[in-house]
Amino acid sequence: MVKRFRRSAAGYDEQLPSDIRTPETLKRTMDYLVDSVVGGPERLAVVHKFVWDRTRAIRNDFSIQQVSKEEDVLLAVDCYERIARFHIMSMHQLCKPENLRDGENFDFFQEREQLNNTLLSL
Repeated sequence: MVKRFRRSAAGYDEQLPSDIRTPETLKRTMDYLVDSVVGGPERLAVVHKFVWDRTRAIRNDFSIQQVSKEEDVLLAVDCYERIARFHIMSMHQLCKPENLRDGENFDFFQEREQLNNTLLSL
């Protein structure tokens, strides 16, 4: 299940336990994002915001669960490493103006912040 990130705010209830994805589901979601979306036919600049938001939701679900079983920790580390690679690749590719078309933008500082957050999770 590919789930959109939702920031907790006033007026929003906490996530229901049934809405939190299992570590295995999070890994399969990450597989889909890397293989089918980033590795798909669309340019990175087109899919970047979608993947950026969904990887943030993956990190959020892992954070809420505070995984402790060894196999779940290994899945979390695998996902965090791939999320970090996505942010590094995005910073490398999308900071070059020639890789962006009219109407496309890229915020290097937000990308760096998400990379830092991902590395802290590791």
